[in-house]
Amino acid sequence: MNLRPNVALIVIDGAGKILIGERTDIAGAWQLPQGGIDTGEEAETAAWRELAEETGLTPAEVTLAGKSGPFSYRLPNGAVVARGFAGQEQTYFLFRLTAPTATLRPNDEFRAFRWEEPAAVLALAVDFKRPCYAAAFRELFGETR
Repeated sequence: MNLRPNVALIVIDGAGKILIGERTDIAGAWQLPQGGIDTGEEAETAAWRELAEETGLTPAEVTLAGKSGPFSYRLPNGAVVARGFAGQEQTYFLFRLTAPTATLRPNDEFRAFRWEEPAAVLALAVDFKRPCYAAAFRELFGETR
């Protein structure tokens, strides 16, 4: 089965904390914002689109600071998402927050947001995504704190 081309967004603030969102469909499930790359769309274009859709952040509030991956994961226990994919191949984009007073906008995908240290983000990640998060963090930050 195919892996869905996807972008994952690492938004970091001035204190080195990373933005995570609590999923609307699974209470207590916190993750990086992410989303699919549309057919014919460049990964960077998808990253900017998903950033605006999932967080409300725009180029006026963040700068693109890096890219990592792609890294892939498969969904556990043979689960297949609605579009027929068995997992995702994610390219990670690092954005630095330049407007500390920016307003984050909960939406259909995320009910709430919070800022966490990289090690806490890794600890909160679901088991099947954690190796991808860790690999991206190593490439972008060196060893996670």
